[in-house]
Amino acid sequence: MTAWLRKVILDGWEGYGLNKPRPHRLSFLLVDTPHLAPWKPLLIFAFGEEKEPIICIKAAKRGGPGEKPIEREYEVLRRLHTLFPGALIGQIPRPLFLGEWQEEVVSLQEGLPGECLENSLQGRGRALRQAALHRSLVWLSGFHRLPHAAAARLDGGRLFASLKGEAEALSRHYPSSAGALRAALGNVERLAGGSFPPVPQHGDYCPSNILAGKKSLSVVDWRDFGVIELPMFDLFHLVTCWAMPSGGIHFEPQALPAFVRAYYKRNALSETAARGVREYAAALGYASNYMEALLIAYLLVSAARCQRFEATSGLVPLWLSLLEVTIRHGEESVFGQ
Repeated sequence: MTAWLRKVILDGWEGYGLNKPRPHRLSFLLVDTPHLAPWKPLLIFAFGEEKEPIICIKAAKRGGPGEKPIEREYEVLRRLHTLFPGALIGQIPRPLFLGEWQEEVVSLQEGLPGECLENSLQGRGRALRQAALHRSLVWLSGFHRLPHAAAARLDGGRLFASLKGEAEALSRHYPSSAGALRAALGNVERLAGGSFPPVPQHGDYCPSNILAGKKSLSVVDWRDFGVIELPMFDLFHLVTCWAMPSGGIHFEPQALPAFVRAYYKRNALSETAARGVREYAAALGYASNYMEALLIAYLLVSAARCQRFEATSGLVPLWLSLLEVTIRHGEESVFGQ
């Protein structure tokens, strides 16, 4: 496959309209191995003479679980670049090619400069981490303010009905959490009386999908864009993942204490996050009295999403634990202070 990719990339250089010198050589870096996570496509980066990737290659078996995410992401990127040509959209991958090789479906995306925040922030000082978090929140606010789609606002009654269905399904699988899920519904019921801007969510806006360059951020992995309608999902997901020692949602001893520090304790992280949340809410017109309910809704939706896929269902108890912590703290989060 490497020889085929080399030919496709180099032969199609001018056809792709890349604004970079054609490299004398190409090297490849394997990033994802699908046999460990079957729903993921194979992910490879192609490099030229520079350290920054030129092309991102995604491949999956035709008819396999990774095929639809590749095709969907390609269409999402194509649509975003068509609708919103400009600097902000220039910070997401540009789709170049979607086709087949033997029994594989393959997409090529123009690579973006930057280092994955999940890796680059390990061991960095507090000031750098807080600055990077604020930059990520500012980018998200700007992206969500783009006029994405329908003018119709999201009806709070329909949103609450969806959350109720998710909670009932989780209660059947996790009866020991039924009390917490009933309490969660009591908290999010206030959303039924509201209406919200129609803002499509990235779906996995977290440090592992944000690349930090010298002057800008780049955002990757758009396969779940628009799947989630919940307001502020991306924002709460960023803050939650940022708080975790590993930079993502995993079972780890410090997960619950880290969550509490981010949302319920006064510290540099929580103050940066709270300022970003308030600025975001003001920019998009969200009422402050919805913040706590939307945080609980985020945790509920995250648990329900993991439950739907066998590969991620093991994380449901962690999400439910975070939900129980949030309910115990009530209206005490730093976002409401």
